[in-house]
Amino acid sequence: MVTFLNIGALHFYFASVYSLFQSLTEFCGCFCFPMVLRSSRFIPHGAGPMPLLGDPRHNQLAAFFRDLVQMYVKDTPKAILMITSHWEADPAQNGPCVTTSETPELYFDYYGFPDAAYSITYKAKGSPNVAEQVLGRLRLAGFDGAHGDPERGWDHGVFVPAKLIVPAGTIPIVQMSLMGALDADAHLRLGRALEPLRSDGVLVLGSGMSFHSMPAFLGTPSADILEKACVFDSWLNDMCTKASREDRERGLRDWKNVPGAVDCHPREEHLLSLHVVVGAAGDGSGSRIYFEPKFFGKFPVSGWLFQ
Repeated sequence: MVTFLNIGALHFYFASVYSLFQSLTEFCGCFCFPMVLRSSRFIPHGAGPMPLLGDPRHNQLAAFFRDLVQMYVKDTPKAILMITSHWEADPAQNGPCVTTSETPELYFDYYGFPDAAYSITYKAKGSPNVAEQVLGRLRLAGFDGAHGDPERGWDHGVFVPAKLIVPAGTIPIVQMSLMGALDADAHLRLGRALEPLRSDGVLVLGSGMSFHSMPAFLGTPSADILEKACVFDSWLNDMCTKASREDRERGLRDWKNVPGAVDCHPREEHLLSLHVVVGAAGDGSGSRIYFEPKFFGKFPVSGWLFQ
């Protein structure tokens, strides 16, 4: 009888401890996983495939990509969710598209480059399971048009930085599009919906450009656009590194009101993955992890991390 009572007491004790542990896990986010990433980040992806082709104007950016995991990722993520500026969902759909293939192909969505740009390979896999997690979070947040695409390949906004960041392809990648209406507030809300994934070991990574005006890149920039680019980059950095969550989101929601902003982004698709990353950052503090004052010898570009 004593033995039976002792066993019963032990069973009750361990059941109580386990119940408490589960409660702590639910309260604290991924309390029990030491491999958790609690940051999201935005990176400039450069011009087409040029970071992979040895273009000297991309030396600084390529070196940054190669060091990114070692310098800024404490533990290996279970997957990377990359929000690309080169894929837009149908504007009529209330939500983005997400790649669901385990073996996505590369989508060479550029033209006019050397033959080597069209023979690039990258052996990383997709993650249907993480894709379903992403879609579940989005639908739960009201984005009922969010859907998977088993055919879509990774565009250069994904495979170019990824091949340098994780050259062995050992981390699964899921690619997510922008919403076709290109609404700033909607992309902040997308990020908020994805924030819990960070506590599940998923790295939320926005791939775009903090400055993106093709006429300015391809032509001879005037002193006026150079000044606007510097002012806008400085404003972005203040929003990302100094502002509170509320001020940060309010500023990015109304980014077009910043003097010169629309000159720096005549079309906003290369900026909006930053909105997703900021939304996913929650109350986390931001820091600038990349700055090149004269990308392509012309304009400042930046990247940020949010803890």
